[in-house]
Amino acid sequence: MQQECDVVIIGGGPAGSSTATLLAERGHRVVLLEKDTHPRFHIGESLLPANLPLLEKLGVAKEVAEIGMLKLGATFVSPWHDHIAGFRFSDAVDKSMPSAWQVRRSEFDEILFRRAARAGAETRERVRVREVDLGGRA
Repeated sequence: MQQECDVVIIGGGPAGSSTATLLAERGHRVVLLEKDTHPRFHIGESLLPANLPLLEKLGVAKEVAEIGMLKLGATFVSPWHDHIAGFRFSDAVDKSMPSAWQVRRSEFDEILFRRAARAGAETRERVRVREVDLGGRA
C-alpha cells in the first residue's frame, strides 16, 4: 500500500497515538497504523501524576478519569525482602500532583487511538507493517 503523508506511525499504543495526535494538531498529515483492532488486550496501566498534564494537553483527561480508579500513591513489595516501601504522591517534592489513575489498558489505548483520529490523523486498524520503503531516503 502506498500512502502520501508527512509521517507514518507504526503502533497505535499510548506513544504512537499520542504522537499522532500532537503532530496532526500541528497540521501534519499523519497515518497511524495498528496491527490489532481496538480495544485490544494489553497489561497495565498504572499512570503517574506527571502523566496528567499530558492527558490534558491531548484532550483526553476527562475520558481517562471516567475509566480510571483514583490512585493516591504506590506500594512496592519485594519477593526477596520482608520490607514493603510505599509513598503518597502528595508527599512528593511537587505537591501540585497528588494523584493519578489506574486504568484498564485496553480502554486507555482506545481512548488515545480514537483521539488521534479526531485530531485529524488517518487511523487504520488491522494493518500489519511488514516492510518500509523510504524511497532511497534515510
